[in-house]
Amino acid sequence: MNEIYSDSAVKIQHVPPINPLNPFNNPTENEKYNSDYADIVPQISIPGCEIPFEPSKPEKKRIRRYFNIAGSWLLIHFAAINILAFLSFAIIKLALSKNASDADLPSIYNYISSSAIYLGMTGLIFLVCNLLTFFFGCKTAKIKISSLFQTESIRLPKMLQYISIAFMLQYLSSLIALAIQYLCPDLNLISNALDTQNMTSRAYIAFAVYSCIIAPITEELLYRGFVLKTCSRVSQRFGIFISAVLFGLAHGNVTQFILAFLIGVFMAHIDIKHNSLIPSICVHFCVNTLSTVAGFFLNNDSKTALFVLGIFEIGMFITGIVMLIFFRRKNKLPFTMPHQKIRGGSVAVTSWAIIVCFVLFLLQFTVNLFNFS
Repeated sequence: MNEIYSDSAVKIQHVPPINPLNPFNNPTENEKYNSDYADIVPQISIPGCEIPFEPSKPEKKRIRRYFNIAGSWLLIHFAAINILAFLSFAIIKLALSKNASDADLPSIYNYISSSAIYLGMTGLIFLVCNLLTFFFGCKTAKIKISSLFQTESIRLPKMLQYISIAFMLQYLSSLIALAIQYLCPDLNLISNALDTQNMTSRAYIAFAVYSCIIAPITEELLYRGFVLKTCSRVSQRFGIFISAVLFGLAHGNVTQFILAFLIGVFMAHIDIKHNSLIPSICVHFCVNTLSTVAGFFLNNDSKTALFVLGIFEIGMFITGIVMLIFFRRKNKLPFTMPHQKIRGGSVAVTSWAIIVCFVLFLLQFTVNLFNFS
């Protein structure tokens, strides 16, 4: 007995300890970005502990809990925004109906949708809901907000490279949308998108403030901060793609989905690479600002400005392709180890909150796509 115990002790001593920040020994992941896996497997620090290929029921349950946290808070966010937007629209409509009793409902609807007051209230609603969901979501998932800003090795030339790649993806997404519209002319690819052409100057300013300032910060906190971090507990690659899909679907139409998904994957990748939200916030700001400026010139029918802008976009498209080639040569997306595959998507599909969130977003997306009344 003593010999057997002694042999076991020697064997345990030779088992290498598990790195709680990289429990599956994935060389393609930035382990500094990862959360402590002891939250999912508490005995991970015990000498001789090994993580089996097939996760145990307690391990699955803890993984599923994080997926449920991400999905639940996105559902709360979705419900809060829609309820508050409906109430604000109803209040403004009631006030206008009293002052303009002869106006028909379509006229009132069009006026409200392009008014500065409604756009300002909508921007405020998104600001509050994005921030509250981020803060309470991080608290529930035990994510330290400071951990989302541990910026590593980011310099101006690197940021310029990322911005040029983002501009290329923005132009590419518009080409893809045009191709889809050409092949399927009956589909409504831009449903629920704001009609900036009929906006007043004040309304466009309210739109620009949200698009260029509020959205780049708060949407990144929510999707590349809370959602990405929470869904990357097992696999960074899985977190990158599921956060990009949800981010795209949340925009509600095909055109914005294509851009949001493509650029969402890219922004999640560079955030994980640099262990910070700073890169994606800067990229998001530049992409939205370019769209806003282009919309301004389009509304004012400035042919010279649009021509210059077109040349700029084509130049950035070519530059972005070159920059992406250089970037991808040294920076591949994290791949998934066999142990991670069986703990990522296969567990996520058993998460009620993720499934309900995905179905709800997809339902809204489909209704907008086919323009159902």
